[in-house]
Amino acid sequence: MTGAEVARAKATQKLALVPPDTDEMGTAVDEIDENGNQIEIEAGETIEPGLGPASADSEPAGPAAPIVRADPLITVGQAIESLVKLSALPVYPTPFPTVNDAIGFGGFKAGQKYDAAAGTGRGKTSFVTCIGTHHAAHGDTLIATYEMAPAYYVARAASGALGVHSNAIVRGEVPARDVLRALPQRLVFLHRPTLAILCAQAKRIADKTGRAPLVIVDYMQKLAEQIMAGQPRADARLATSEASAGLIDLADETGAVVLAVSATSRANGKRTADPRKLAPYDLVDVAKDSGSVEYDSAGLIVLSLGEEYEGDERHATITVAKARFGQECHIEARFNGPRGTWRDLGRIISGDRGKSALKQPLPDAIREALRMPAASRTELATRVRRGKGATLAAIGQMIEAGEIGETDGRLEILRVE
Repeated sequence: MTGAEVARAKATQKLALVPPDTDEMGTAVDEIDENGNQIEIEAGETIEPGLGPASADSEPAGPAAPIVRADPLITVGQAIESLVKLSALPVYPTPFPTVNDAIGFGGFKAGQKYDAAAGTGRGKTSFVTCIGTHHAAHGDTLIATYEMAPAYYVARAASGALGVHSNAIVRGEVPARDVLRALPQRLVFLHRPTLAILCAQAKRIADKTGRAPLVIVDYMQKLAEQIMAGQPRADARLATSEASAGLIDLADETGAVVLAVSATSRANGKRTADPRKLAPYDLVDVAKDSGSVEYDSAGLIVLSLGEEYEGDERHATITVAKARFGQECHIEARFNGPRGTWRDLGRIISGDRGKSALKQPLPDAIREALRMPAASRTELATRVRRGKGATLAAIGQMIEAGEIGETDGRLEILRVE
């Protein structure tokens, strides 16, 4: 066996026996080894693990590196085709108008994954149930429950519509027929499904109805525990990342909107206790064992409750901490625990890095950001979180107008218009 044949044999080991791909003419198609080198395989050759192509004078070869197939290159034209398909997908509005404005497109964009995070007892299940029930009035909603049984979701969802405490429904004080009438019939549940079963059921709904469902996962860390149970060495962050990636695949393959609930860690309790003192984006990593959740998500909503009450309603904040298609902001809200309902009051709240950029003029956002210690132009542009070029240009104009002073590269407000 020649040196070239030995090298080739070492480079062509496969983890699974698969026939090589060929083009329409039946000629060889190059494959890529783990070092990125092309290896030409003749059409019809069979490559066995650890061996090169079978021949009369072949000699046994030792263990070799596996072949890694090259991912297909995507042209600009193909990317545009995907963009056109994305633009044609529907938007699923939430029952919260200000949230819809903040996350972009007027609601959740189909084919995307969003996340809602909050601490224990902070209304996260009630929040997503409100969204799911709202959507089920005109579209299919699939809720995967990993903590509470579906019956408790039904009680929470119906209590708001009936104007009663959810415990009254659980105790059987409300006739079952009234509960049934209070809920839309396109609301369905799965209890503790595997990721594979969840994906299969979402696809089944999409195939049957012609429109993908809103899929709610409550909650991410419980799904990750299932995945972690099958890991050789349990790793919560890796399991959470795998769960998040699987839900992204579900959204991409079915066109569904996925809304995943995440618990926040106790260490982040102080940050979410008074979120209005922070910029919305400062809460983007509060999810417990978050793995890549904050990077994967098209939008991240963080829920916080204050200590003040108005009757049964508790002062609350809905923070859009990340919005791939919109703008981060804090939103004034109210949470009614007994009835499991949330209200969006339609007011944007200023954090210490400035008001929401949804409607705020750029100079005002710059002034708000400069309430913090002096910063360089680049640091200030980052604080404002608007278009960097436009922000730097506005900063320059405000310096020329004498409103902002610059000393040793640091900026500060000199006067307020």
